[in-house]
Amino acid sequence: MNLKLQDEAAFFAEYQNEPLPEETVGADQLTADQVAAKTNNLPRRRVPIAGNHLTAFIDVQGKLLFYVVAAWEDDFTGYVVDYGTYPDQQRTYFTLRDARNTLATAAEGTGLEGSIYAGLESLTNELLGREWQRDDGAAMKIGRCLIDANWGHSTNVVYQFCRQSSHASILLPSHGRFVGASTNPFSEYKRRPGDRVGLNWRVPAIHG
Repeated sequence: MNLKLQDEAAFFAEYQNEPLPEETVGADQLTADQVAAKTNNLPRRRVPIAGNHLTAFIDVQGKLLFYVVAAWEDDFTGYVVDYGTYPDQQRTYFTLRDARNTLATAAEGTGLEGSIYAGLESLTNELLGREWQRDDGAAMKIGRCLIDANWGHSTNVVYQFCRQSSHASILLPSHGRFVGASTNPFSEYKRRPGDRVGLNWRVPAIHG
């Protein structure tokens, strides 16, 4: 344990024979200074006055649920309003590997699927059951919450939760879609009547 704390990368490379992925920063990636320059200095959980819509996304892992709440302008300019994990780790820096408070400890004896379901219930009640104050004093609520359903171990329980939750009208299971070099780029998608299209984003029309 002392060796891991001294140099985690060396520990996994030399003693576990599982080197950690090498972290490199490409020319097209943001630097720390560029990220810091994008802050708006509003208090956490305060919605900027230009934000007209609130959404949330929950990423499902075996040990934790990661979440983000975002405010959006009509042109898809976005603001991170809140983010974190369930259960809360009570510290500013941690990794999934060294998480202390886990879904299993928050719902002991329920198994993997049971602990994920219980975690989703607690987290969605907290996020969707409250009002979020905008900078002009208006009270807003999250209009849509997507939950990651891509992980095979949790797909069924996520779908079940989205059907049975008291917030079912707001919840949607979410599946990420890989976009690679050989994939047809957004700019070449055929535009259909009712589609909203912007720079690197697209909202298809809803039929039915």
